[in-house]
Amino acid sequence: YLKARFEETIDGEKIIVLLNYTNGTKYTCTGYTNLIHNRVGGTHVRLLRKAVCEAWQTLYKRFKNESETELCYEDCLVGLDSLVAVFLKEISFSSQTKEKLTVPADCLCSLMEAVKKDIEAYFSENETLRKSLIKRFEEYRIAQNRLLSQKEITSLVKVNESKDGTVKRRSVVPGLIECTSSQVQGSELYLVEGKSAAGPIARA
Repeated sequence: YLKARFEETIDGEKIIVLLNYTNGTKYTCTGYTNLIHNRVGGTHVRLLRKAVCEAWQTLYKRFKNESETELCYEDCLVGLDSLVAVFLKEISFSSQTKEKLTVPADCLCSLMEAVKKDIEAYFSENETLRKSLIKRFEEYRIAQNRLLSQKEITSLVKVNESKDGTVKRRSVVPGLIECTSSQVQGSELYLVEGKSAAGPIARA
């Protein structure tokens, strides 16, 4: 989708952020402090995640598609590979190996706020890219909601096995029909959308 670079300098301290949306679903963020790789991340990694999410919240309110889908806070991180490098006058780490930056969030507040505004401006100006990403976020949220719904319904269907080996799936959901089988394997739950005279049906 893109490889965008943002850089800000305030009072002699600098931040560089790279954002790259891929076709995958995983979110990654690599952190550096004064050119030192922070393997576990730390303050800068945590705050960049927050800045990206807040920037997209603002963008989505302004430019959302004509859809009833409501994004969750971190849906905008889907497929995002990111990097944040900070150059600070005073630094502190969790250990001598410098795996994690532990400076207070206040130390990076101004730099992160500037980057957040840069991200908002960048996607505001790039309409085609913005629409493409928003569509992708919405499709991801719809898929996640369907998955959650299926898991919720499945959790409400109890499997009882009698002494003679007969397997029964008994639903505690109105409209789901009980099924009986002689084998556990193959006794699966199938959701069929539709309506009957009694209302919505999902058949097992």
